[in-house]
Amino acid sequence: MIKMKKELVLYCVSIMACMVLAACSSNDDNKDEIITPQEESRYYIKYEVDSSSRTGFGTMSYDQNITFTTEKGNESITKTGKEIEWEATYGPFKKGASVSLSVSSAVKNHARIYASRDKEPFVIKAEDTKENSSIQLSYTIDF
Repeated sequence: MIKMKKELVLYCVSIMACMVLAACSSNDDNKDEIITPQEESRYYIKYEVDSSSRTGFGTMSYDQNITFTTEKGNESITKTGKEIEWEATYGPFKKGASVSLSVSSAVKNHARIYASRDKEPFVIKAEDTKENSSIQLSYTIDF
C-alpha cells in the first residue's frame, strides 16, 4: 500500500513538472515568424439612375446624359427613352478616391452612389431627387 502511494505521488509530481516546463517555454519560438503586410482594402462603387419624362400631358422620349467615375477615369453614356433606368458597378478603387455622378435634366431624376469595401454589402453614400433639373453627386471613399 505504501509502495503504491509513493508511485502515485511520483507520478503526480512528474505530471506537474511536465506542465511547469511546458508553461515556461521561451517566447523566441515566434522570432522566425514572417510578418506579411496587411492587404489593402478594395472598394467598389455602384451608380443608379432612374429618370422619367412623364408630365401631366403625357410621355415623350428624351436623351439622358450620364457621366460617372470609373477606376480608369470619367466616362459618359447617353440613354434614350421615356423612362430610363441605369445601374453599373466599377472598381476596385482605393481609399481616398473621389467619384462623381452627373445626370442631365429630365422631368424627374433620381440618382444614387453606393460604396462597398471588399465583400461587404453596398451602402448609399450620396443620393438626390430633382424635377426639371440635372443632378450632381460626389463622394470620397473614407471608410
